[in-house]
Parts: sequence; structure tokens; C-alpha cells
Amino acid sequence: MRTQSKKPKKQRLFQFNPPRHETHKLLSANLSISLRETKGFRSLPLRKGDTVTITRGDMKGKSGKVMKVDLSKQRVYVDKIVKRKTDNTEIPFPIHASNLVITNIIEKDRKRLELINRRIKKEEDKIDIDAVLAETEEDEDIIELEDEDLIAPLDDDDIELLEEDTTDDLIEDANNTSEEDTITEESTEKEDDQQ
Repeated sequence: MRTQSKKPKKQRLFQFNPPRHETHKLLSANLSISLRETKGFRSLPLRKGDTVTITRGDMKGKSGKVMKVDLSKQRVYVDKIVKRKTDNTEIPFPIHASNLVITNIIEKDRKRLELINRRIKKEEDKIDIDAVLAETEEDEDIIELEDEDLIAPLDDDDIELLEEDTTDDLIEDANNTSEEDTITEESTEKEDDQQ
């Protein structure tokens, strides 16, 4: 339940320490104008996989997919939006949901599709949830098949070359380890003689 108080102190307290069941609602972002017209509402809670554009701050104008929605910190992490540290390592840049606009929503989640259907007023505009979920599953299967086709089967000549390379590598590794063993044995014998 949202706070009923008009006092700024209590409003801030609620915003920074919200109940767990309401944190996801606080991480809602506006929809783009084209999505507003098609879906029929203004904002949606963010989900992993949504495509967003940053509207305010240092990263203004950049867009990407949502990688993570952190409910405890109330921040969103967007793909390819990173901050460079002094040692040149890159870390994800946290962004508040109010600084984002959703440009494309992911439609894999049944609960989200049901939410969209509840908000749509006209019956003919409602989404057939089972059909949409079946289409996304078919698309994922096609992508997996395309990835499998990229791996070409090996010919007999390729297999022979691989076998020759691996046997040569194994022989070299065995020779190197035997040389290292003899060196360590000699060094331990010298240490024993010195004592």
C-alpha cells in the first residue's frame, strides 16, 4: 500500500525503503510514443530484455537492452552502457528507471502479456497470449538451428590432422615434464648434500 501522507519526509522514507512487493512498480519507465499508441498505456515496469533509450544524464541519447533490474538498489543496468574505472576496467553504469524510455518490450512473459491485456480497453485490440508465446518459442528454435548450422562437420583429412597435432603435443608435454622432474630431483639432492 502506498503511503497516504503528504509530508515530504514520509514520502522520501517510503521511496527509499519501499515494501518488497512494490519495488518493481517503482522501477517503471515511460513507453515511447509509438508504443503508447499501439499498447494503449503510458508506462510499464522494466524487465530484462526490454530495449530502452536514456533520456537524461551523461549517457543521454544512448540505447540498449536491459541486462539487469536491481530491485534492492532501485537501478537498471543497460547493455553497452559502462563506466570506465581508473585502471581501465569497465563496470555497468547504474541508471534510475525514470531516466529511461522503453522503445521495445519483450513479449516472452505470460504475466506481462496478461497485464497488457488487462490495461487494453477494446476487446478486439487484446493480445492472444498463447499465440504470441508459441511464436517466440518458434523463433528461439530457429535461432538455435541457425547456430548449429554454423558448425561444419569434419572431413577425414581434418580428423587425421587433428590426431597428428594432438599426439605431437602430448609427446612434447611428456618430454617437458620429464625434464622438469629431473631438474627438481637434482636441486633437492644438492640441498640435502649442503645440509
